[in-house]
Amino acid sequence: MPPAQFRFDPLAFQNKIDYLKIVGNCRYSFARAVDEVFIDDKVNKGRAAGTIIIYDQDNCPIATFIGEIERKKFGKLPCSLNVISAFFGGLYISDKAWAQNEKLKNFLLLFVFPSYYAKKLKVDYIHLMLPPKVTIEYPEMISGLLPFYRCFVEVNSLLFTKLNEDLLSSFKYNTRYEIKKGIDSLREGEVLRDTDDILDHISRLNNSQASELKIQPKSADHFARIIRSQHFHSLIAVKDNQPVSMVVYTYWNGIATFNFNASTQIGKKLFINKALLFLAMKESSDRGAKYFVLGDGKEFFGNMINVAFFKKTFSTNEIINCQYIYPLSRIGHILVGIRQFRKNKLIRKTLIDDSNNRVINI
Repeated sequence: MPPAQFRFDPLAFQNKIDYLKIVGNCRYSFARAVDEVFIDDKVNKGRAAGTIIIYDQDNCPIATFIGEIERKKFGKLPCSLNVISAFFGGLYISDKAWAQNEKLKNFLLLFVFPSYYAKKLKVDYIHLMLPPKVTIEYPEMISGLLPFYRCFVEVNSLLFTKLNEDLLSSFKYNTRYEIKKGIDSLREGEVLRDTDDILDHISRLNNSQASELKIQPKSADHFARIIRSQHFHSLIAVKDNQPVSMVVYTYWNGIATFNFNASTQIGKKLFINKALLFLAMKESSDRGAKYFVLGDGKEFFGNMINVAFFKKTFSTNEIINCQYIYPLSRIGHILVGIRQFRKNKLIRKTLIDDSNNRVINI
């Protein structure tokens, strides 16, 4: 039986207002969590069951656990798992209910996870990443938000830049030089912003990048939602009537986050991609952002290493950032353990190869 002081309901249109009350008044919330365009899409497509709203005994919404159910293949094995992906989600507690954070965590861990996620939704494990604002501004709150006593921990780093009036001078010489060259190139074209007219440009750049990185391109519907969103902002550089580079970022509650970019070879050669990212940083500062979060600093898979290097050139700060994996089912425990072993082996190999290359170069 659940504790008498709490109950929960999955996210639905009927209780969306309750959900927005919590995330809209949470000091560490992430832009995606408050975006009604994506929330409505999640509910419409039946993907809202992974997000729950917690109510107190007076039927007042006080917390939410934000996740999304995904079916994930497990390497080359002939099986797949049900996963709750809580990227920039997890447990959001309204400020007025923070004193009950331990009781809320126990409610999740001892009742919601086993009876709802594991038994009803057949979830094998939960993959949780905290909102960047917690890591940067409220690291002392992390232990109060994690609803896990024991879990697998993936240590990464978070790259971000503090925004100020003299932003350009905070970068290293090479980055400053490339930004200036890119700005000169931008003057020969134009920069388009959040309108339906840019959707075709976005799709072309998205498909080109996906082909280059050998990944699945994002859908046109995804970018159509971005254009309608109040919290996502897109910049498209056009030269000779052709799209050459794009950047998408979010802004909410004093923090901007790099979301997506893509460029043609011309855009990269003329450093337009770097000028556009710099412009996104300046615009987010004008919106009120104190930080521009670029993402993970450590990547060990294929072309993602180059992506991480690109982000590092625009980062002035790097701090430790963890992701948490909590198995629920027996198969989840087994396969997550194998996953961690394989990943650690890959990381060691990558670091050794990188170290050997450095020695050779010297």
